[in-house]
Amino acid sequence: MPPPPIPASTRAGPSTELHLHELSMATNEISADMAHRLPTSPIAPSTVPSTSPPSALTSASQGKRKASVLGSDVDAPSGKHSRPPSETAKAQQEGTAAMSSLAIAVETMSKNMSAPPPPPPPPPPSDFAHAIEVVSEATYMSDNDKLDMTQLFVKDKDEATAFLYLKGDNLKATWVQRKLAAIRAMNID
Repeated sequence: MPPPPIPASTRAGPSTELHLHELSMATNEISADMAHRLPTSPIAPSTVPSTSPPSALTSASQGKRKASVLGSDVDAPSGKHSRPPSETAKAQQEGTAAMSSLAIAVETMSKNMSAPPPPPPPPPPSDFAHAIEVVSEATYMSDNDKLDMTQLFVKDKDEATAFLYLKGDNLKATWVQRKLAAIRAMNID
């Protein structure tokens, strides 16, 4: 049985994308179609044609007989040619295949949709934090000078930004010397 046609209004050209709405509609149509075609009760052993009395059937021969009704390649024990599967059995096989592929498609979509997004990259350090880092790694300052510069940056974040954007160690060293001289001159008064 071919899959049910998708109405022209929902078809968007030769797209190979799966759309959840179309998938849901197809599932509903297959389920409704299967409900109308299949009997509501399973095949009873009394409906299976028998060549021997029912009491002589063993569980193995019943399994073979059920398999042959469903179109299995198992030969009948009497050597007769097996009959082609009934329309009900064909519909059951086609429905099972369709539902299996539908289940695989839904499982794949579910896995793709439930995967958590990767965490965002950490934000870059602020100019203030980066300036403190650069000062603490500077080789042209003593530890006391580094502490004085850190205090200056804590009091005035703009000083930290200015220091950070100066290019080259010589320029930064000259700037630091001027700032330290100004700080020390204010502490004397």
